[in-house]
Amino acid sequence: MDLQRQYEDDFALTQQFAVVTFMNKVYAWMTVGLVITALTAFTINAMEVPVNPGMMLITLLGTLGLVFFLSWTAGRLPAAVAVGGYLLFAVLEGVFFSLVFLMYPMATISMTFFVTAGVFGTMAIYGTVTKKDLTGVGTLCFMGLIGILFAILAQVIFGRFLTGPFNLLINIAGVVIFIGFTAYDAQKIKQMSASGETSTGLAIAGALALYLDFINLFLFLLRIFNSRN
Repeated sequence: MDLQRQYEDDFALTQQFAVVTFMNKVYAWMTVGLVITALTAFTINAMEVPVNPGMMLITLLGTLGLVFFLSWTAGRLPAAVAVGGYLLFAVLEGVFFSLVFLMYPMATISMTFFVTAGVFGTMAIYGTVTKKDLTGVGTLCFMGLIGILFAILAQVIFGRFLTGPFNLLINIAGVVIFIGFTAYDAQKIKQMSASGETSTGLAIAGALALYLDFINLFLFLLRIFNSRN
């Protein structure tokens, strides 16, 4: 009986160690992606590389293509391909953020980054430790995201009529949605690792999901803080 109990305890510890190791890998890759994006943006601005509309269109299409490609196939890709695609995505995002860094004051960007990091970290911890199933939260956030996309489309078409309070409402909704996504994705990654799925490709897919949560939360908060200045 003691041997069986010891075996069960050892198995539980081994499983817990595997979960922690996988989640550390996911968050490490997420951090690497954010650092590469920031370095790329700062390098482009420091070298005064011209970013024209055609370049931005290529960047947008490239990032969207990589997001869908990695989200759907990362778990089945060879590790080198998944990592390479993710790093390329982070570089392309850096091209976009080179414009963001020019559009907003650095003081506002710095403040927004620290607020984003605090909110993101809190919700990621909550999603990891909570016993509540957050599947419903993920579904609601996805529906809310679709609504925001339609609202932004309406803003593009009828921009001169949809300003001020409407912009603020969109940004607040975006913050709430990506706060929910952060908790949901953190829980999903924990469940994935607990089931024994710990390949590098899946770690990249998890890192990409958290990266997108962080970046979008940052952008919506940045618009809110900048509008108050």
